Amino acid sequence: MTVGLAVSVNLALRYDNGWLRVAALVICIVSGFVVALGVAVGHGAWFWKRMGHWTFSVFLIGFLWTLVNTNDLSFSELLAGVRLWLAVLGVLGLLGGRVRRLEWQTLGGVLALVLGGTALIDGAPRLQVGGAQGNVSRGVPNVLLITLCTVRADHMSVYGYPRRTTPHLERLAAEATVYRQSVAAGNMTLISHASLFTGLYGFEHGAHCGLGAPHGRSLDERYDTLAEVLRKNGYFTAAVGANTWFLIRKYNLQQGFEYYDVRGSKLYLQELPRYVVRCRFGELLGDRLPYRDLQRWTRDAGEINREVLKVLEGVRASGGPFFLFVNYVDAHGPYLPPEPFRSMFAGYDRSFRLSDYYRLWREVLTQRRQISYQERLHLISQYDGAIAYVDHCLGRLFSEMKRMGLYDNTLVIITSDHGEAFGERGVIGHASTVYQDQIRVPLVIRYPKQRVGSVVDEVTSGVDVFPTVMGVVRLRGPDGLAGRSLVERWNAAGRAVFSEGLPGAVHAEMHRRFRESLRAVVVGRWKLIMGSSGTRELYDLSTDPDETRNVYGAEPEVRARLERILDASRREERTNKGKPVKLHPEILERFRGLGYVQ
Repeated sequence: MTVGLAVSVNLALRYDNGWLRVAALVICIVSGFVVALGVAVGHGAWFWKRMGHWTFSVFLIGFLWTLVNTNDLSFSELLAGVRLWLAVLGVLGLLGGRVRRLEWQTLGGVLALVLGGTALIDGAPRLQVGGAQGNVSRGVPNVLLITLCTVRADHMSVYGYPRRTTPHLERLAAEATVYRQSVAAGNMTLISHASLFTGLYGFEHGAHCGLGAPHGRSLDERYDTLAEVLRKNGYFTAAVGANTWFLIRKYNLQQGFEYYDVRGSKLYLQELPRYVVRCRFGELLGDRLPYRDLQRWTRDAGEINREVLKVLEGVRASGGPFFLFVNYVDAHGPYLPPEPFRSMFAGYDRSFRLSDYYRLWREVLTQRRQISYQERLHLISQYDGAIAYVDHCLGRLFSEMKRMGLYDNTLVIITSDHGEAFGERGVIGHASTVYQDQIRVPLVIRYPKQRVGSVVDEVTSGVDVFPTVMGVVRLRGPDGLAGRSLVERWNAAGRAVFSEGLPGAVHAEMHRRFRESLRAVVVGRWKLIMGSSGTRELYDLSTDPDETRNVYGAEPEVRARLERILDASRREERTNKGKPVKLHPEILERFRGLGYVQ
């Protein structure tokens, strides 16, 4: 009864949702009553003989503690926990007690093992694809939007990087359009994806981190997303994503998707609370064994491809047009590419452990030390290997689409949400600055039936994706989009694109230099950075792409013009922002594993 009471208090305090609290209390009260009943009947003699004290103890502590710590308490995760502990209960029921009194337990144990075995079944959402509907005919183009999380343009061979990291994208570029100067709307996932989906900048849609929302704000439902517009016009809309931090439903980016599959990878002992068993045991093994499959929180590109192909098979059978959003996250730290990509590039240090990465990340960001030359070489080798692995999987995806007959009439858009720093200006990772290493991203578009490749040097932005899709499929999008359709001819001279970085929870706590809000504007070859603490930097990207020479004082006319543009953009800031997101403790553990939370 003491254990039941303790667990019930934990459950009641853990959840804000009223019905979850009630359900938790009911479960624990019933469990406590059963314990009390067993103890009351002959000091538990009948109860313990029938149930077995080890069986019941493991069930009570293990199963209920799984409920306390389950990941976001989704129904599928709750069901997985139930199945796991039913299996444990069945095994202990078979092994516990006296053999001559196990007849009834044998039948129950076998049933529990069968149910527990279903925990191995994939927990993907149900996929149900309908045919074309509304005012859409079967001949209209499909739309495939792919985001390569954390991939900076200058580490892709399709953008001139000396290492051959993207051979398959190079082949795609021979019949696609490569936009060489694409700027992400923000330096982190939430801002950029919300901008891709709404055609608005972060200061307009408001889905970003900042004061009052250290873990970010959700996207307000009043904005029409790309998926919503296409769905209303007869498209089947689906998403398969690996980013289980900012693409989860709490941030409301799933608006308009009929099928939304964003979930983590299947780790060993996944249903158990992370900090109880998996985390400590994994950390112990991670310093002695190859750690990739022990500690990877996200599905890799191969796993994502398998789910994407299931969706494509479904849409091919239906015959209707589709909008498919695909997200790969392999290039995100701590960079865990599989072989042969892990050792593909020079600099790989076999002795570098997962704990070394997190220690290096913390010490560099807190300015306790600088990254060493060998450490930087190793990180870049793994980052480049991860990009090469994603490129390999993209090649297989495009081959399958051609085999299915879906490739030629599909608008394929490949971009990234932000880049990554490897010691530049004392920074590792992203979500901390708005320099080019964090906001210059790839943008490769293969228009339907395009056969000849081309290169565009004008500055573009992630907010251009929404109006570009509308232009290709010939639909009208919402009024007031910040982006421009790239299929239309317009005078790019003097166009301004923006990017921003707002203080998130982890960086603001680590060092005061990360506590200011940053905004950047790029107009032609000029880039101005303004910070809330008075930072002013001006760079000529045509002669100084690495932003090593601040010419703010030497170009008064240019800086004045760009400052007016940035000041005018502030007036576009909207009040209808989403609510600050409050994260479940298990999701905070997931954020902590990738450096978003200390």
